[in-house]
Amino acid sequence: MGMRDWQINPYVSLVFEHLTTHLQTRGLTPRLYHHSDMEQMIAETASAVLLGVEAEDSRVHALQAARIPFVSIGQRLDGFWICPDDFAGGVLAAEALLQAGCTRLAMIEIDSQGKGTGLRAKGFHETVGNADQTADICWVPDSDTPSLTAYRTLMREWQTTRPAYDGLFCETDEVALGVLKVLEDLNISVPDQVRLVGYDDLPVFGQTLTTIRQDTNELVRGAVDLLIRAQQGSEPQAVIMPVQLVRRGTV
Repeated sequence: MGMRDWQINPYVSLVFEHLTTHLQTRGLTPRLYHHSDMEQMIAETASAVLLGVEAEDSRVHALQAARIPFVSIGQRLDGFWICPDDFAGGVLAAEALLQAGCTRLAMIEIDSQGKGTGLRAKGFHETVGNADQTADICWVPDSDTPSLTAYRTLMREWQTTRPAYDGLFCETDEVALGVLKVLEDLNISVPDQVRLVGYDDLPVFGQTLTTIRQDTNELVRGAVDLLIRAQQGSEPQAVIMPVQLVRRGTV
């Protein structure tokens, strides 16, 4: 069983931890492969779980060509996949900020083509629009260090032009922590002056954030169930997992 380390980050580490547990109960042992080791992964694995799948992902085509069963976590494909309900998560984030009285909204988004998290933005912006408001987009470059990159990018933009926002939705908790640090260094109080919502509810990262929780353990359990069905030659199946708003100290 192979899994690409799209980015070795807390989310990937948490997923791999759960994968190890659930696969071992099925008599399987996971191995972690970097994207550059795709040929080795194809040669050594009988099935795969993919993270960070993007549009026209070469891993998908290689696995299909080799007839190796696989499951995608977080991206919707023609095949077996499981995802959190990102659209609903975006809706929940927008509703939380709107209900808190925020009127100057923005979403902090990772600038990456074909990413699997685009429905978070869609749900957020549609809900804001349905409330007859608009939300800006603040782009953060895709990187292996989302918190640091978010901090550097937004500090450069906001230290000369103080942000006028009173409500921010961050694509991930890691990005949210970088944004929180920017606000702190600019002496902008959260949540008194700016309210903020993250996404994922990662251990440690999410412990102070109001965030959208995806149940990673259940997501992975579902992925393993799908993987077994894929190995058995079943018809492809898709699963959307529910998410929920967790209120803490930033809204």
